[in-house]
Order: sequence, then C-alpha cells, then structure tokens
Amino acid sequence: MSESTITIFVCVSCRQPVGDAAGSFDRPGLELVEMLDARLKEGGHSGVVVTPVDCLAVCKRPCTVALSAADK
Repeated sequence: MSESTITIFVCVSCRQPVGDAAGSFDRPGLELVEMLDARLKEGGHSGVVVTPVDCLAVCKRPCTVALSAADK
C-alpha cells in the first residue's frame, strides 16, 4: 500500500431479510461496493480503493466497512 492509498473494505457476506419470506435476503454490501467504487472514480479519487471482503464479523449490522491507510 502506498502512502497515498486509502482502502475501504466492505463486507459482502452481510445479509438482511427481505420481506417475510423465509430465506429471502439481500446482500447490501455488494451494492455498496459498486456504488462507492463508481462515485470515487467519478470524483477522481484514485487514491481510494474499495475492496470487497468475505467477512468483517459484525453480521448483525450490515453493511460493515473498515478503513485502512498508511500510518493509521
């Protein structure tokens, strides 16, 4: 990771129920990754990288994110 790179890690395993149907879930992390990546690119923020990860272990609170930067 270079000094100017900031990484946003987004959990793509987090799920939340959709409606009342059993086993019906959405995965908001996937949508968040796509939206963040698009907005950052549109805004010219090349020093910010969005990285999907399988689990950040905060499953009761989707979407979970973590930030990382040099010397932080």
